[in-house]
Amino acid sequence: MSSAPLRAAVPARNHVVSRMRHRRRRVFIDTHKGRVSAGFTVTAEADAADVSMRLRERGWIAYRLRLEAEQHAWIATVI
Repeated sequence: MSSAPLRAAVPARNHVVSRMRHRRRRVFIDTHKGRVSAGFTVTAEADAADVSMRLRERGWIAYRLRLEAEQHAWIATVI
């Protein structure tokens, strides 16, 4: 049996992967005055419930959320 250190058996982690930026989606609010930024972003994996909860934390109540994937953004329509 070899007494080589365990590190030699485990491949080194590629540092390029750790530097990659994770895609985030901006959140916008549609009001009767127009579209404004909600002031935060969510991860690309976030769903409508996640966005709705973040909006509620900021005092907004959305009655419709839609994902505009080509724009990498969530659009919330509020009352």
